[in-house]
Amino acid sequence: MIIEHPVREDIPALRRLWKQAFGDTDAFLDSFFSLAFSADRAMVAREENKVVGALYWLDCLWGEKRLSYIYAVATDKDYRGRGICTALMTRPHQEASEAGKGTVLVPVENSLRTFYGRLGYRNFGGIDEEIFFSADTPVAVQKISAYAYGEKRRELLPENSILQEGDFLPFLDANMQFYSGEGWLLAIGDDFAPEFLGNKALLPGILKALQIPKTPVRCAGKTPFAMYRGIEEDGAMPGYFAFALD
Repeated sequence: MIIEHPVREDIPALRRLWKQAFGDTDAFLDSFFSLAFSADRAMVAREENKVVGALYWLDCLWGEKRLSYIYAVATDKDYRGRGICTALMTRPHQEASEAGKGTVLVPVENSLRTFYGRLGYRNFGGIDEEIFFSADTPVAVQKISAYAYGEKRRELLPENSILQEGDFLPFLDANMQFYSGEGWLLAIGDDFAPEFLGNKALLPGILKALQIPKTPVRCAGKTPFAMYRGIEEDGAMPGYFAFALD
């Protein structure tokens, strides 16, 4: 097995593996590989010149600390159970540690939390997902860009949050709609809202204004969501993380 950074010629194989693992559309993958992908922030596993595993990461900030957000960790279904995922994770862990960075991820399934726990990850913060229904009376909403969302988001994030900006923003801008109002922010995709910040009592009126009958919405809560692996010995943990790309 060879673990290395991919080359541009690997993109068709990376797309195939991503679709096999996560089922995302070609339109989603077009936006990812044009706006967020960097070979320097990805690893592939090869066996006999075939890409059999892959993962990616993006940079984010937690206070003054830089972090790597590892996402879309996938192994070809015909090669699972051979330790490929563990081998893949070793390289970004090493590169992050050499750069003085911790790592964060969101398990695509809760059953994987034990596996990532063995690699040094711990649950932190939490997000609750709840279905909200449209009210009879709308509230005032304003559509904004992902960049404006990122600026206002800094004011509304819970204490001790991880900031996802940089290459996140153009990618999010291509895949979601963003709305704001007095003291709240909403990011919404095709079938759910990955983040709401503010008073949840406003959500039914917001959905009415957007002519959305109902949708699942994620808000800061207590249900385990992200996991963190630090390089420090102080045991400090982040408080909030959103926008999982798995």
